[in-house]
Amino acid sequence: MAVESHRLLGTTITNNLKWDCNISSIIKKAQQRMYFLHQLRKFNLSQELMVQFYTATIESVITSSITVWGSSATKHDIHRLQCIIRSAEKTTGVKLPPLLDLHTSRARKIITDPSHPGHHLLQRLPSGNAPSSVLTASDRCSTLCTDCLRPVLHPLY
Repeated sequence: MAVESHRLLGTTITNNLKWDCNISSIIKKAQQRMYFLHQLRKFNLSQELMVQFYTATIESVITSSITVWGSSATKHDIHRLQCIIRSAEKTTGVKLPPLLDLHTSRARKIITDPSHPGHHLLQRLPSGNAPSSVLTASDRCSTLCTDCLRPVLHPLY
């Protein structure tokens, strides 16, 4: 009997490696936290404190395990997440980093830190501009995330 999806460390992994369930879960959590950001604006909290609240409670949810699913997310999913960020920008009145920058900055931290457990799984593209997984996405079953998670999610395969 095949398993449709499995939740591991807060990330929903489906048997076809589509990230829409995971991203829908992230969006739901982020929208719930956006309510509190709106409440803080109603109480005339300073921009600095609202940005700190956003970073700690909303951005942290949006970027949870982004290095796993970020490069495989569809344009539609990225747009849905970016809408949350734009909403937070309107609420705080401050320009916030876009999703692509958040993904790239976290991947760069992994690439530049040889002691990071995922360091050997990422490399820079030949242009040197962006991080890439060592393996290509031409075969979904041999991508970065499945190689990392295969021992844990053996029932999915």
